[in-house]
Amino acid sequence: MSRVLAIDYGKKYIGLAFSDENKKFSFPLKVIQNKKFPEVKKELREIIKEKNISEIVVGFPLTFKGEPHKIAKDILKFREKLKKEFNLPVYREEERFTSAQAKRFHGKKTGNHAVAASFILENYLNKIA
Repeated sequence: MSRVLAIDYGKKYIGLAFSDENKKFSFPLKVIQNKKFPEVKKELREIIKEKNISEIVVGFPLTFKGEPHKIAKDILKFREKLKKEFNLPVYREEERFTSAQAKRFHGKKTGNHAVAASFILENYLNKIA
């Protein structure tokens, strides 16, 4: 069976989470630095292989008005690179309030990006259940 990888994309850090094989539960995995894409791609490739990832979900932030957040363009570009590089389905999942939830849950730590990715993944998994 395969798993889903969730990504909470940020300019400095990228939070990662993965599902169980039954795609019922989400687990924070780690936070990586958002350097240049080739470096990020290398880390993601290892995770995709190790965790047997079959699809990717990228958080897509909206404002309170429901409009794309200012980082949305960067996320869409990143998403396209992922689709081309890994030849896997890459979905968008609305991520409003996931960072705030992660801060309440985990505090103001770098690791909260992985927790936010876990919330993004949880929302996605609930939709496909």
